[in-house]
Amino acid sequence: MKVDQPHECLKDPKYIVAPMVNQGELPFRMLCKRHGAELAYTPMFHSRLFKNVRRYREQQFQTIDGDLPLFAQFCGDNPEDILESTLKLLHKEKWDQTYYKAVHFREKEPNLYSKILNKARMHDLQADHRIDPNDIMFDDYVDEETNELIERAYGFTMTLRQRNCQHKGRNRKKRERKHDEDEEDEYNDNNVDEDVDDDHEEQFESKIKAIDLNLGCPQNIARRGHYGAFLMEEPKVIEKIISGVSASNKIDIPLTVKIRIFPELQDTLQYTSMIEKSGASLLAVHGRTRKAKNAGLANW
Repeated sequence: MKVDQPHECLKDPKYIVAPMVNQGELPFRMLCKRHGAELAYTPMFHSRLFKNVRRYREQQFQTIDGDLPLFAQFCGDNPEDILESTLKLLHKEKWDQTYYKAVHFREKEPNLYSKILNKARMHDLQADHRIDPNDIMFDDYVDEETNELIERAYGFTMTLRQRNCQHKGRNRKKRERKHDEDEEDEYNDNNVDEDVDDDHEEQFESKIKAIDLNLGCPQNIARRGHYGAFLMEEPKVIEKIISGVSASNKIDIPLTVKIRIFPELQDTLQYTSMIEKSGASLLAVHGRTRKAKNAGLANW
């Protein structure tokens, strides 16, 4: 992982949309950008769910080409979950940005899009598959000349393969009914992850500038899930998470951390020192204790 400070690639943003409960989704970020925001945190993602459950990823995170630079926030107590979730996030980010470009292409080139769609429908009738006209078609239906035209005009190619959801539609409801025992099964639809054409990796610039570890959530769900502010008394666990993520070569973006304070200043200083030494590149402080939650004035 890069050890560079996040501000080095962000031009020292002054107006930042802070991490907030049930806020930070794409429409809110775009509204904040309109009013001068230069950087935003995503909503908090549960790293285990984000890693394992496609439907959770699709519901919780969306982006477009004009999105703000982002700090993607995860909670959890396992560094591998956070690392794998980050890879899934970067994967989905690339898909989303290409998808919205494809929507623009469909609106601007309806005749060409219809031609591609008709070829896809003919193929799928023969293969006994159903085509969803809102999905991007397989690159098999696009000849090289057409693909070059699309790339020149719209900045993407049709080589990013569509999701396989509609090809598995008949079994999907059965799979969803089968899993209802816990929160992960509630989201899980067991679809195969999207394939991305790595040949175009160099054309893509990620909006994800850092991964943020949430150590500030004071809610009971964080107590049950063993994450957030309920790790404050477990420095070894926190050290393992931060060092495991920051030292990994799986991703090349910095790790930042959001915390709450202890009642005693000295305890807070020791806490922040441990986090810095473990490998965090930046620290965001909520100046309230875990017990205070959101009540009273913050102590800065």
